[in-house]
Amino acid sequence: MKFMMLAAGRGARLKPITEKIPKPAMPLLNVPMMFYPVQYLPPEAKIILNTFHLEDVLKKTLAKHAKNFGAEVISDGPALLGSGGGIKNAEAFLKGDGNFCVFNSDSIFLADNPGFVERAKEFHLKNKALATLVVIEDPRIESQGWGAIWEDKNGKVVALGKSRPPDAINGFHFVGFMIVSDKIFKFLPPGESHVFEDGFIPAMMAGELVQTYKTSGRWFETGNAADYLASTRFLIKELQNNSQYLMGLQRQFHPQFRLFTKNSIFDKPMNTSALDCLLTSEQFSVGGGVKLEGFAVLGDQVSIGAGCHIANAVLLDGATVPKNSVIRNQIIGCQAPAVR
Repeated sequence: MKFMMLAAGRGARLKPITEKIPKPAMPLLNVPMMFYPVQYLPPEAKIILNTFHLEDVLKKTLAKHAKNFGAEVISDGPALLGSGGGIKNAEAFLKGDGNFCVFNSDSIFLADNPGFVERAKEFHLKNKALATLVVIEDPRIESQGWGAIWEDKNGKVVALGKSRPPDAINGFHFVGFMIVSDKIFKFLPPGESHVFEDGFIPAMMAGELVQTYKTSGRWFETGNAADYLASTRFLIKELQNNSQYLMGLQRQFHPQFRLFTKNSIFDKPMNTSALDCLLTSEQFSVGGGVKLEGFAVLGDQVSIGAGCHIANAVLLDGATVPKNSVIRNQIIGCQAPAVR
């Protein structure tokens, strides 16, 4: 089975950060988001990813981490094709095995069962489905008005979207992974399209089976700055609790990462009495009298001037904070990754 990462989007809700760096390449705990979902794929996975927004920056990120990740790249071309159009554009690569897996480049998911992709594939083949969507139960569907995969009392998918249809009993949250049959290509139109609205819904109307594979875990929203920071806070706590998944990512991409609490011994002149947790990359510099509060994530080559107050903030690679600055609940700096 082949795999496709959807990585062409503009990440509009994270502007102005995503005006310089595409969301798939944006670090989360100092690891580009695009490498989080890849951890759930088999080591021998053949992957293609599509590009459009800031394509050169995305390619530089791939080149920088080539020893950890390899994939073919296909461009959407002069216009963004959407999820359905991106898949259709990669038809020549994806077809041939009968089925393939598509996943979102920003799927940040702490799975209780790391083998869920293989289990979803087995369920997909067993029922000869057109598509199998990996889902979890999540109360935020109702509390935050998220879109959902809606099922009736018999467990049949009856709708995809924010509105609960009259015959729907349960709604599930899609975590960004799906197993899809080659048959989808006859439903997807050329050009821009959405795989749910323009592929799955017409296929369901034609009698094809679109089903869910239910797993468990926690999915993290990173679409805007507030959600990104909230997810960072939660994930740092999981890292402190020695999450095997998160520790593996750090060791793979930043072997010299360091995780500090206020009781840690620092080799920098910082006030950490109000610190919960600090995650750092390999190299950073700090002036005298800097105060850290709550959580902080410092990327590579970050420079913080003397007398700064940093609280619940992420400083991306290359960020420079002038002396006596107050940085609170912010994402700072956005240097395009360099190939080293």
